Amino acid sequence: MKLFYCPKCADILALRNTIRTCVCGSSWGKYLPDEYHARLGGQAIPIGIRNSSFFSAVICRPEEGKGSEFTAFVIPKDCDVVQYECSLITHAEDEEEYSIDDGICTCPHCQQGEYMPGRGEKYCFYCQNAIDMYGELP
Repeated sequence: MKLFYCPKCADILALRNTIRTCVCGSSWGKYLPDEYHARLGGQAIPIGIRNSSFFSAVICRPEEGKGSEFTAFVIPKDCDVVQYECSLITHAEDEEEYSIDDGICTCPHCQQGEYMPGRGEKYCFYCQNAIDMYGELP
């Protein structure tokens, strides 16, 4: 199982088949179609969880006390399982598959791009300007 951590807002999200972003919009990631390899962008730091260890801990979950431990690790920078991009979300195919409960709004700055309203700053896919939760430029 793979997750990613954003060092800017301290969000940790599980990877899915569609792009997911952290609360501040500085990190994003998704599984590739084989559901093993991943693509991450921005400041995302990949985390791996050893599946067998995790599911064993879930099965052995105690009623009280310390809890069951499992194996997790930070995936190395040089790894053939993860592809990195320094950019925010800029690819057209990613824009189409990106979804969030708050919906997609037109950028008030360029009137061409889209952004995700919600908590914290978000970024226009087209002009890359930051937009706050009220649709205003900070």
